[in-house]
Order: sequence, then structure tokens, then C-alpha cells
Amino acid sequence: MNIYIGYDPDQEIAYKTCVASIFRNTKSPQYYSSFPLIQEKLRESGLYWREIDEKASTPFSLTRFLVPALNGYKGWAIYCDSDFMFLDDITNLFALKDDTKAVQCVFHPPYKPKNKIKMHGVENHIYPKKNWSSLMLFNCEHDACKQLTPEVVNSLSPAALHQFDWCYENELGQLPAKWNHLIGYCSDRIHPSAIHYTDGGPWMKGYEDVPYATIWREYSDSIK
Repeated sequence: MNIYIGYDPDQEIAYKTCVASIFRNTKSPQYYSSFPLIQEKLRESGLYWREIDEKASTPFSLTRFLVPALNGYKGWAIYCDSDFMFLDDITNLFALKDDTKAVQCVFHPPYKPKNKIKMHGVENHIYPKKNWSSLMLFNCEHDACKQLTPEVVNSLSPAALHQFDWCYENELGQLPAKWNHLIGYCSDRIHPSAIHYTDGGPWMKGYEDVPYATIWREYSDSIK
């Protein structure tokens, strides 16, 4: 099973800690492989050629939709942003796969970001299905995923990609909210399986004391 994780060279510690949290929590690490979505390498390979989007908050804003192609349009694969921290065995996430769906994600209700500016000083935009695509369980063999060719990923608008216009509504499956727990936006009464530091994480100035920061630092320290 392959896990693809967004990669930002300016936030490498976030990526490495995300990977550490995945493998520290699974009982079967031998069954999983993780891959960083490095935009520069995807460009060198000829899979990604869009112009640089100055409005994008991360270099993996759109490269995430190359996951079915990277997986050879075979089997299942997981995508998540690098500012995730897993607290549960990722095997339990793969166990939720539904063969009738093209892609599964957490259906976050509409919300207004608390901060107008995100990481790197980029504007925190409001749009439908915000943060749905930050964690996706791809059925790479599904016909809809096979339509996500490099040509399509490089030509569709960002809104069309993130709002899943490339699949029918009944092909979009819902995952339990605990797998994409947005810090500061989701109910604290839910015991999360995956933490998402969407506004800023413990590795950033001003966010050192966000919820679960102590656990994040334990994972981070384990890779040093």
C-alpha cells in the first residue's frame, strides 16, 4: 500500500514527522511505502508542467491529483498533506476503502478560517469543500481516477480539481471525521485518528503550544 505525502522544502520537518507518526503507529510497517510529492522531481519526470501558481499555499496544492497516475492506476493509495500527524494505525484507514467510490475523504462542513493568512504569508482562501482534498483515499483503478491523467491534472482549474468535478457525486465517498481532525475547527470531543495542523503546526513560530504539540515533538525528536 502506497502513501503519498505533500512535500514542501521549507517545511521538511513537518513531512518527516508525518512519516514518523505513520510508521510508529502501524503494526504492519512492512506493508507500506511512503513517497514525498516533490514538485521539482515531478516536473523533471514530465508529469507536471503547470505554471507556478503564486496563489497556491503549498507546492503540492495540485500535484496531489497525480496520485492515481503515480500509482499506475492500480490498487488503492492514500494522499495527505505534510502537516498531518497520525495517532492511529493507517491500516484502519485503508480498511475503509469502498470499491464503489473513486475517492473517499472527510466531508468538512463549510467554515471560515480564523486567520486570513496561511503559511508563507499566502491568503487563506474560502471555497466549497475546503480541506476535503487534504486527505484522500484513492481507488486508483476506478474509471474516474483513470481520467486523472497528467494532461487533465495540468489543465483543469484548481477549483475543479479540489471540488472533485472530475468524478460524479455518487463516486465521492465519506470518511469518518476523526481521520482529518482540523485543529481549531473540529469538535474536541472526537478522539482523532489523524491531526491536521491546517493553520500552523508546532514547528512554526507562534504555534508551539497548539493541541497535541507534545506528541508531535515526540515524533519529531525520534527522527533526529
